[in-house]
Amino acid sequence: MDEAINYYHKGFVIKNDYYNGENYANCMLLKTQQPNLSLDEKSNLKYNSKKIYEKIIEIIHSSLSNDEENIWMYATLAVSYLGIEDTENHSKYQKAFYDKCTVEWEKASYMETLTELKACIINQRGAFRNVKDSEAKKTSCLVPYDELLESEKEYDRNTAWKH
Repeated sequence: MDEAINYYHKGFVIKNDYYNGENYANCMLLKTQQPNLSLDEKSNLKYNSKKIYEKIIEIIHSSLSNDEENIWMYATLAVSYLGIEDTENHSKYQKAFYDKCTVEWEKASYMETLTELKACIINQRGAFRNVKDSEAKKTSCLVPYDELLESEKEYDRNTAWKH
């Protein structure tokens, strides 16, 4: 994880782009789940990831205002707004991403990233601990359905009907 963080950081500093920035911020956030880290290290990683997400948002909005657009910008905006816990904008850009998706693997790739990051954010809030209770069917990797965003519920419903 440290090597990925190092390389994405270098890429972000050199290119100042949303791709390296998102991966850099995501890796920092994912690293907070390592059990051997101190509370200070985890707080520092979370703080730095939020600062990078804020910078990514600026970069993408600047690109969009210059008529540069691709669907992954919307996915990255949705992830970045989630990273700074702005659920309204997260939902707005997630919907824009879903509306522009043309193939299912794009949504699946986005949802995989989103699921991992949500687990990190929820664990940091203390709502869940690293717990697995097979009898009660509880795990720190799951979020109760009623706590999902409406766009996530819609994605779940649409996916369920396809299988």
